[in-house]
Amino acid sequence: MTGEHSRHGDRDGAQSEPASDGRRRGVADQRSRTDGRTDGGFEPGFFNAVVERVGVAVGVYGADGRFAYVNQAYADLLGTDRESLHGTGLWEVNPAIDRARFEEYWESFEVGETRQREARHSRFDGTEVPVETHTTAIEVDGTRYNVGTIADISERVEGWEKLRRQDERLEQFASVVSHDLRNPLNVAMGRLQLARETADTAHLDHIEQSLERIEALIEDVLTLARDGNRITEPEPVDVERIVHRAWTTAGPEDGSLSASDDLGTVLSDENRLLEVFENLFENVASHAGPDVTVTVDRTEDGLFVADDGPGIEPSERDDVLEYGYTTTDHGTGYGLTIVEQIVTAHGWQLSLSESESGGLRVTVSGVEFE
Repeated sequence: MTGEHSRHGDRDGAQSEPASDGRRRGVADQRSRTDGRTDGGFEPGFFNAVVERVGVAVGVYGADGRFAYVNQAYADLLGTDRESLHGTGLWEVNPAIDRARFEEYWESFEVGETRQREARHSRFDGTEVPVETHTTAIEVDGTRYNVGTIADISERVEGWEKLRRQDERLEQFASVVSHDLRNPLNVAMGRLQLARETADTAHLDHIEQSLERIEALIEDVLTLARDGNRITEPEPVDVERIVHRAWTTAGPEDGSLSASDDLGTVLSDENRLLEVFENLFENVASHAGPDVTVTVDRTEDGLFVADDGPGIEPSERDDVLEYGYTTTDHGTGYGLTIVEQIVTAHGWQLSLSESESGGLRVTVSGVEFE
């Protein structure tokens, strides 16, 4: 048994080195073959494949400022192909780089230096994409290159923009609480004190008016907070039907509506579009008088609502779209702001001008009809 075991051990190498020592020697041999090398023994094609498949956009340019190498990820980011991007000047992709001052920019780098920047790169379809770049100056066989990795940061920028809008809304709410709501509240409290002291019930009318204004302000601010920039589940909406619904609920009591019977159909959130016309009609009722005539009709790329009231001075037309701006004691100053937010949320544009009869004309453009 001992001899058999000995012969079996010879065949398995048990009497030479233990298996674990053999593995260590193999690793050591591999290390000795790659000592002094930084490429791990890989062929150049390996690194080519890594740069192409790593999923990060890469661009390399030389002293002439033109791309000597780009990978497919960078071409995809800019909406083109590698052949078209090859040889393109850096300034054509990054408008922040001045071609006339490129040499100065190039010389400002030291070999081995890396700079991180945020910029907007021009896509080949004319649009721009926000990016974060890391550019490193390297030297290969005595020739300088700048190697850049480029990452699309659209989602990050969108997040920042969302936070900025939230900050703006918080400031607007603070303004409402500190000023717009405080004024009618002070009036109501003052009149209440007078009513207690004098027993004059006439003060109760003023209190009621103040409370109604407070209620209107709260409703408008909640609308801006909850739904101002949001359009959910858009569907084809008959504009004429919405206009007449809005007039029934918000039109001036003694006013008259002249609405085209060919207002068309738009892709919209029906409730939000109803808010647009209700706020426009309420604005007319507040500023144009009780017997006003309101016209609603199509334009080449949208709709307009016009009245024959006193209108708005050209110098004030931008102001009326600001939060809380009003020219009447009973207006909240938020109606047209809500209209603008809903219009913008649809991807449309809002503008104010003078109507043919000298009143106000509100135009919504950029509308695509079904």
